[in-house]
Amino acid sequence: MLQNVAPSSAAAVGIYGLPVQSMLHEGRNKTSNNCTLTQSDILAIVIEWRNIDYCLIDEISMVGCHMLAQLHRITTIVKHTEPTTPFGSINMIFLGDFVQYPPVLERPLYSNILSPTETLANTLHTINQTHRQRNITQRDIQCKVGCALWLQVNKVFVLTEQMHSKDPLFMAMQARLRTGQCTDDDYDMLCKRVLSSDNGVKSLRESPWNLAPMLYNQLPTVVVANDRVLNHDIDNIDLRRFLLSLPDNKTEGLPGYLPIVMNMPVLITHNIATELHISNSSIGQLVRLVYDDDDENSNNNNSNNIRDAKFPINTKYIQKPLYVLVELPQCKLSSLLVDLQLTMIPILPE
Repeated sequence: MLQNVAPSSAAAVGIYGLPVQSMLHEGRNKTSNNCTLTQSDILAIVIEWRNIDYCLIDEISMVGCHMLAQLHRITTIVKHTEPTTPFGSINMIFLGDFVQYPPVLERPLYSNILSPTETLANTLHTINQTHRQRNITQRDIQCKVGCALWLQVNKVFVLTEQMHSKDPLFMAMQARLRTGQCTDDDYDMLCKRVLSSDNGVKSLRESPWNLAPMLYNQLPTVVVANDRVLNHDIDNIDLRRFLLSLPDNKTEGLPGYLPIVMNMPVLITHNIATELHISNSSIGQLVRLVYDDDDENSNNNNSNNIRDAKFPINTKYIQKPLYVLVELPQCKLSSLLVDLQLTMIPILPE
């Protein structure tokens, strides 16, 4: 059996796998000084890994020495092997590109932290002598274990075919960009794709933007931010209009007005349920925005306070949506929700 894992939820969703942290049973309160597994943790891990013979780790450049050592420790426990047996005899497949950023707050796997005489066996032996070592920490030893494990990789395949792009000019530019050998022509080509205020959307009332909502036979709908200060609604109309008009680079990426069109693509930005592939960077499609009719009527009666000139006159302004139905093709729900398809998920506002 093959298990796909990745160092982040975003990468795990892309390979229909799980984050490494979930396989290690590392909760938010687990730290390097508090990583003792309980008996129930070990039992759960054994059940998950007992039939796994192959493990594929994507984005290996984002995996550090310490994380790799932790995965090795777990697999040796599960497979009941000696600590000197790499990954409990599980066949490991690593995918990634080291010409990228190193892992966050971790030593990269290519770190030169081992002396010529250090091996996996004697590094593991050092762990048992930690109480005698006053100049080395437990984490440093684990990092050496991870580095020693990585040095035992004995087969390497270099993939050279670009699968995400078919444009030969762009592919050639990417190859030069990867090695830091871009030319002036590459710079000029990239500058043609720069967004500016000159080619931005001036108004959704103008062509061709005014035709987009009609493609789905729906009135344009806008979700309006419910601005509050110290848990009190903002009553000042001018202040409210000012806050709603702020660009999203001034509001930590949260727009005052969020245009909604049925069937538009959506991106999940929170880890709602990683084991079900409802996590950060999951891509889906908006099916329906559910709101209270009373909310719509009250907002339309006071629409002068929240109306924006760039939206069509017949726009619906919604301030308090109940939830949104999103279709996530990669979702791994095992049973249907009431009156919903298997891949359709209701997401509530925070």
